[in-house]
Amino acid sequence: MKDGRHGREEATGRTQSLYRAFFENSPDAMYIGSTDGTIIDVNQAWLDLFGYSREQLATFNVAGSYENPDDRAAFLEEMARSGYVHNQVRLRRRDGLVFDCDRTSLAVKDSDGNVVAFQGIMRDVTERSRAERVLRESEEKYRVLFENTMDAIALVSPGGLLLEANRAYLYLFGYSDEDIGTVNVEEQYVDEERRTQFLEMMASSETILDDEVQLKKRDGSVMDCVRNVFVRRDQDGNVIGEQCVVRDVTEQKQAQEEIRASEERFRSLFEQSMDAIYVVDYDGSNMKANRAWMQLFGYTSADLATLNVIDLYANPADRESLLRRISRTSVVADEVRFKKKDGTVFDCARTVAARRDRRGNIVAFQGIMRDITEQKRAYIELERLARYDTLTGLLNRRAVLERLEEWMRHIERYKGKFCVIMLDLDHFKHVNDDYGHQVGDRVLAQTAEVLRQSLRQTDIVGRYGGEEFLVILPRTDCEGARVVAERIRTLMQVTEMSDGRGQTFTLTVSLGLGERFESDSVDSLVGRADEALYKAKENGRNRVEVLAQSTHDA
Repeated sequence: MKDGRHGREEATGRTQSLYRAFFENSPDAMYIGSTDGTIIDVNQAWLDLFGYSREQLATFNVAGSYENPDDRAAFLEEMARSGYVHNQVRLRRRDGLVFDCDRTSLAVKDSDGNVVAFQGIMRDVTERSRAERVLRESEEKYRVLFENTMDAIALVSPGGLLLEANRAYLYLFGYSDEDIGTVNVEEQYVDEERRTQFLEMMASSETILDDEVQLKKRDGSVMDCVRNVFVRRDQDGNVIGEQCVVRDVTEQKQAQEEIRASEERFRSLFEQSMDAIYVVDYDGSNMKANRAWMQLFGYTSADLATLNVIDLYANPADRESLLRRISRTSVVADEVRFKKKDGTVFDCARTVAARRDRRGNIVAFQGIMRDITEQKRAYIELERLARYDTLTGLLNRRAVLERLEEWMRHIERYKGKFCVIMLDLDHFKHVNDDYGHQVGDRVLAQTAEVLRQSLRQTDIVGRYGGEEFLVILPRTDCEGARVVAERIRTLMQVTEMSDGRGQTFTLTVSLGLGERFESDSVDSLVGRADEALYKAKENGRNRVEVLAQSTHDA
């Protein structure tokens, strides 16, 4: 009696050992969970798939991993009804990423028939879900865990006889139930020598064997397979069989080849791009860059091994700014000043993307850079041309009126006084007629210089049009503005202008002064100064006139 019980216990132990080895070494995610959603046990493949550690399982509940909570309710309902579920469902990893999951689950019942737990297998089929959906729908809906795993599993005798096989195995090789016990797996080998080598490995002390091999289906078609074999031995260490898991990776290897070809194409684009492209670790080391990047910065491929991206910043604070912003947004597009190897500083437009690990931590950056130094110079020049008069270097009409509008708003808010002066060269037409337009242009430029010398740094002056100039005098009342206007008038009448032929002449100016009142708009203020200028012209020129508000309003 004792021997019989001992034999049963030993058989049970071997079975448990075999199951545990199968459980731990399966490439599929396997789990055992309670009915309330907590986890009892999982294998490493499950932890890798969902991104958890074993310590984190203490607070994990499977209900939170469903993208659609209704799928969880449907699962529990079906398990209560039939004790078995095989379907495709969208689940969420720890990092929030949702994936298509093919799962097979069984109810574990106690002696009274009550469901106490679930056990099952899961596989990420996001990329292959469409193709595998046809396969899943064609499979039998309710099967035991061994029978319905998507990997082909078989038990083979030392001589190669197929003793047991699940549906996936029969399907993979094109067999039927009648073939079990009659087929010898030696027929599957494309290369008979591989079978001999495999048997020699089994005869050694190896317990678990992993390899890749080409095998034939019944119809003769060849497939690339990965194989995990657990060698079963008796108490004396003699081989009594092999339990193998076989997976067809033909499509996977083709996909890998396509990926490799794609990587080669990317590498070619990476190297041939006219933009500077780089990849660097979070700490700025381990730089990889294309030819355009090295040409831009003046480094060689040998320099990259010791180069740290931190040393490239003209202002180290820009590096800290990048780290703060990219931690929130993952992508940063901006303009930064960098240093080349020879110390030259240049303006750079860049786009940087963060690369994260499965936990969401930033581990590296990849980016594209472009030297925009000349573009910025051109932009600055366009800005200058848009705002400044090319002949005199003063603000042009539009720009000086914009500044006047700003001061109008400022005074409206903070109160205070300011005035404007409208200035016109007397008899300027005679200059153009007598000396030519080139001399006239020099006179305008020289007048601008007189204005600069006569005004404070806070004053604003612009060419209003032709030989007219507009002066803005912030925080200046009417009397103060009159002093400035007289200073300009006096200096202008003693300034010698060259006729380009060795002779000089002088010009006078007429000035109209307008003081800003609360009711004024830009147009009314400039209009009053312009009328005062007209009055100065009428009264004999070379003089300053002020038009009272009441006179203008009248």
